[in-house]
Amino acid sequence: MDTVAASLGACLAISISKTLGVMRQKLDDIEIRLSFERKEEEPKIFEYFNIHLILRGEALSPAKVEKALHMSEESICPVSVILGLSGAQMRTTFAIENKTVS
Repeated sequence: MDTVAASLGACLAISISKTLGVMRQKLDDIEIRLSFERKEEEPKIFEYFNIHLILRGEALSPAKVEKALHMSEESICPVSVILGLSGAQMRTTFAIENKTVS
């Protein structure tokens, strides 16, 4: 189960990074903090994920980050799509740390 959760994090990181690149956003680094809960009854499938992303870059647009995140969760990242179809809920938040341009 840990490997599936790690796959979700990696898939989201890659898809968000590529989507922001298409949107001409300068993303330097993405950090994902992910935790999950499983159902108590068998089979103990995922019930929900808490996902927090910290995106670092230059002049990142919160609106574009949010759009890339939703696109990734809903259609671009196949791991997210499959887990969503299984009934797992995703609680996603993000923070942006923009570099200051000197």
